[in-house]
Amino acid sequence: MKKILILSLIVCSLLLLAVDPAVAADKTFEDDRDDVIDEETQEYTNQKPNIDVTQLTYSIDDKTVTLKLTVKGDIEKRGDLDTFRIFFDPIYSEEILGNLSESELEDFISNLNFDLVEYSFWLMTSLNNYYIVYVNDDILAYSDTEDSLATTYSIDDSDITVTFDLSDNTEKPGGVAVETMDLLGSFLTYNAYSDDLEGEWEDDGNDGNDGTNGNPNDNDGQTGSLDSGLLMFVAIIAIIVVVGVVIVVYIIRR
Repeated sequence: MKKILILSLIVCSLLLLAVDPAVAADKTFEDDRDDVIDEETQEYTNQKPNIDVTQLTYSIDDKTVTLKLTVKGDIEKRGDLDTFRIFFDPIYSEEILGNLSESELEDFISNLNFDLVEYSFWLMTSLNNYYIVYVNDDILAYSDTEDSLATTYSIDDSDITVTFDLSDNTEKPGGVAVETMDLLGSFLTYNAYSDDLEGEWEDDGNDGNDGTNGNPNDNDGQTGSLDSGLLMFVAIIAIIVVVGVVIVVYIIRR
């Protein structure tokens, strides 16, 4: 009987040792439904289930991170990543617009139309920030230390999952966020809808299986210390950036 007890203890010890502590760091953050923002009216709508974020999960195995975004409807493949980058990436937009003549720039402004859906991820760690943008089976991924980040993705109905490696397996997660956008219109007249979810790791060891977004009715105890300004994928800011670039380039060319 004593031998059986000792053997059982050994087996249990081995099983515990086999559990990778990094894998055990999984976290899930929940978001309210029907809280997509109409950027024009600043009111909530339930008419955009394709970008209505409901859940964000984070898991890690050694230094491989997996982020999964779930929406109320289905992930939609629509639009062009390069078009989105004109609004999101000031360096890219300046490269594109800076090579245009005055007449070409005027034509560009008058003919610029967009019809796209975007899903973005952001992860902040103790050593780095990681950014991933998905538009219609095209992906842009980078970090503060890498211009191009090797990333894989998969889509399954309402889920989009991205996987990438941290630059160092000693990094500790601090915050994670996702943003979704549905953009339709022209340069001067457009409809923009967005949703987002942010989550953070508490220092007190709290599981923190919750998140926060812009919903004024969302009072789930989050401290709000996660700086949403670092989330570089906000549609209005991006549009302001490219408008500024266009105006500057236009003035220079006159």
